[in-house]
Order: sequence, then structure tokens, then C-alpha cells
Amino acid sequence: MNIPIFLASDENYAKYMAVTMTSIFTNTEEFIEFYILDGGITDETKKKFEELKSIKQNFSMEFIKVEMSLFENFPTVAHFTASMYSRFLIPDLKPEINKAIYMDVDVIVNGDIKELFNIDLENYPIAATPYLHELEANPENWCDSIKKRIGLNLSSKYFTSGLLLMDCDYFRKNNLQKILFETTKEKAKVLLCPDQDVMNLVFENNYKVLDYRFDIVIDMTSKEYLENALNDFCILHFAGGKGVRPWLNSECLGSQEFWKNAQNTPFYEQLLNDLSKNDIVKNRSYNFLYMNMLLHILLSPYIIYIIFYIICPQSDSK
Repeated sequence: MNIPIFLASDENYAKYMAVTMTSIFTNTEEFIEFYILDGGITDETKKKFEELKSIKQNFSMEFIKVEMSLFENFPTVAHFTASMYSRFLIPDLKPEINKAIYMDVDVIVNGDIKELFNIDLENYPIAATPYLHELEANPENWCDSIKKRIGLNLSSKYFTSGLLLMDCDYFRKNNLQKILFETTKEKAKVLLCPDQDVMNLVFENNYKVLDYRFDIVIDMTSKEYLENALNDFCILHFAGGKGVRPWLNSECLGSQEFWKNAQNTPFYEQLLNDLSKNDIVKNRSYNFLYMNMLLHILLSPYIIYIIFYIICPQSDSK
């Protein structure tokens, strides 16, 4: 059995994608077909990906150049670039594929991906994981504000688009690419998580709900839950602010899983160098050190005397 997995990246995220791919093929015995939706990866970087073959041979790679003009005038917000819409194209890019996995590249797989791929979609177009807040009895569900903004029924379960199991035949038969494009244009002014908002509108209450362990969003996960989840097959999704990204914060939840896989990639040294420049923990320590040094200087008797002399100058004696 071959398992087709689609990933999307530009040059900036390619090194993280290599870590994602490594976590997949090292934990899986089946043959993986990686289809990389190429948003501008250099030839030099693509050559580095060939070095992944020295780890294991159970995968192939195909870089698919995406025509970005297809997304002209589609909304982009903050760090979300137009390449996020490339997941809409998957079923039509490979018409011979009936079923596929789409995965963001800020993800680590901690088990055999075959378990996800073998899930019966039961005539649903996709399977996805609702945000944790949707699975809890939480009267202050922040997802409700998203639903109100985009016009989604409050009874719907808002899901993350970072991991999808897709029935490609269903997409093609029902012309879903066209519907996704039209919805993006129609709702352009209210989209803040653009591709995700659009997919929730199109697949409202018409998707198979995956267990939370298939897309654990680190930004919403407690340490206790994560420790328990790691004993079972799970997929870690480092989505959110800088504090939950292991290449920026060496102490974020799940960082050990990321670096365990990163060390086997040809981008390891580059990732370490990036971490040394950006590590939130290190910078926090440096700031603390600098503050201590400053306080030590300011509180020294000599400095205090000078400050006192300036504030309260001695009057001339007569």
C-alpha cells in the first residue's frame, strides 16, 4: 500500500518540512508518496532533500510547482501567505489518487501514519480534527467568535485545516475546488484564518470528526495531556505564536519530539543556528542578566552618591 501525503512550503519553511517528513517515514513501514506543493523552494534546497534517503528508503518525493496566480486577489493575513490555498488544488493535481493526506509543515508525527490513512471516511469529503475548545463543555468557547465573524452556525464544530484526510474522488465529482474558490472570493472581507475559515464554511457539519490525538495543537494543550498522548499515536501541531514553535523556543511543549527528528535531517545545523539566534528562553535569560547588571550598577554606592549629588546639590558654604 502506498500512502500519498501532500505538504506545502516555500523556501523559508522547507527546513521544517524536512523534519515533518522525517517524522513520518521513520515511524511508518508502508511506502510514502510525498507530493510537495512548491511555493518557491530553491534547487539547492531540493537537492538537500535527497539526503533524507540516507535515513530510510520507503518514500518518494515530487515537487509540484503551484501557479500562484490562481490565488490572485485572495486574502492573506499576517504570516498566512497565498500558498495556503494550494491545498484546494490537491484532488485535481493528481487525478489518479482517490484518497490523500494533507499536512502542514509545522507538524511532527509520533506514530505510524497508516492508522490515519486507513480511517474510513464514510462518504464524507474530508476528515479533520475540531479545535480542543469544541470538544470541551466550555461556555466561553472562543471558536464561537470565529463562527459569528464568518457566518457559521454556532452548532458547527470548527476544525483545523492543518491536517486533512481527503476523499479526492468526492472533491472531483462535486467540483469542490470551484466551490472553495468561489467561497473565498465571496467571504474575502471576513477571513482571518483564510483557507481554514473557507473550508469550515464549505464543509460545515459535513466532515468526519477525527480524534483529538490526530492533530494536537500545542498552543491549546496542557503538559499533562501531552504526556499522556505521547504514549499513544499522535500528531503534534506547533501552531500558534512564537512561544509554541520549537525552532524558536527550546522549552515549548513537544520540543524534544521536534529535535529528535530534526537531528537526522540535512538542515540540523541550520536549525540549531536559527535557534541560537531566536531562542525565547535564551533571550529571556539574557534580558534577566542584563537587568541584574544594570541594577547592580545603579545600586552601587558611587552611582547613588552621584545621583544624590545631582538631585540635591550642596549649597556653597559662607
